[in-house]
Order: sequence, then C-alpha cells, then structure tokens
Amino acid sequence: RNELREARGFLKRVDAALGARPDKLLGAAEHVVAAGGALAEGRAATAAEIVTRARSGGPLPGWLDQQLSLVESRARTAAGDVRAALAAAEQAGASPEAAVALAQAQAAAGTCDDIARMLAPVLATDSQVPDLARLQALLLDARLSYAGEDAAGGRRSLESALRIAEREQLGLPLALE
Repeated sequence: RNELREARGFLKRVDAALGARPDKLLGAAEHVVAAGGALAEGRAATAAEIVTRARSGGPLPGWLDQQLSLVESRARTAAGDVRAALAAAEQAGASPEAAVALAQAQAAAGTCDDIARMLAPVLATDSQVPDLARLQALLLDARLSYAGEDAAGGRRSLESALRIAEREQLGLPLALE
C-alpha cells in the first residue's frame, strides 16, 4: 500500500511536469504506469479509461502501444469485459507477455482448453522469457491448478512465482492476483 501511495505521488509530479512541458511519448508511458497502479488498487474501469486517454493523442511507437494493449487486456479482464480483453491481448502481438495476457483473458472467459499450451513456452525452464512474464504465467498456472484440484501443481507454481517475485522485487503481479 505504501509503495502505491509513493508511486501515486510520483505520478502526480510527472503529470505536473508534463503539463508544463508536454511530451506525447512520456505522457503515454506515464499512462501505462498510472493504469497499472489503478489496476493494483482494484480500479479496473479507471485503468481502462487511462489507456483510452493515452491512445487519444494519436499513433504511438509499437513497443508503447503493446504495453498499453497489455495493460488494457488486464484491465478489461478485471472489469469482466472478456471480449475487449481478448481483443486487447490479440492486439498486443506475439510475445511472452501477450501470450500470458491472452491466457488470462481466456481463463476469465472460461475457455481454458488451450491455456496450458499457450503458457508452455513461457513456463519452459530453458526459455529466455522475461521474469515478469514468467511470474504472471506462474500465478495464472497456480490459480488454474488450484481450481482444477491439482493442489501440488498449484503449490509448485506459486512457490516458483514467489521466488521470482522476491528475487526481482516484483510485487505488482502479486497485488493484481
């Protein structure tokens, strides 16, 4: 909670600086962070609105548009708008992060048949997947394992996720779950 409060204060200072000296790219990046914070606070609709505002300024670089799509997919999933979540995840392109976002949206839709296949490359121990994507995939795998009454599999995934979160100091994905 304290970190979110600090981040909110920092974002207010960034927003004030951007008001004095606008920068489209930095403004959109600030929106990605603000949307993630709104999600962590359980304000999914606000997060989706922030993404919409970020895109209203015109075209953005591909990498930034992808980040907005990923945040939008998580926000739409949390808000229960599965169709929009799936569309945003598909718009994010082909990456480990996009695969996890798509799997999360499909899990929310109740179409869990392909999720294990989708997560397999992200969870493979020999892959070069970024820790954040692996952490999100492990948390989803744990949730689905527990829901499918595979407590041992859920526990393994959760323990692996907690090790990554602690080592890399990644608390936001845990807060979102």
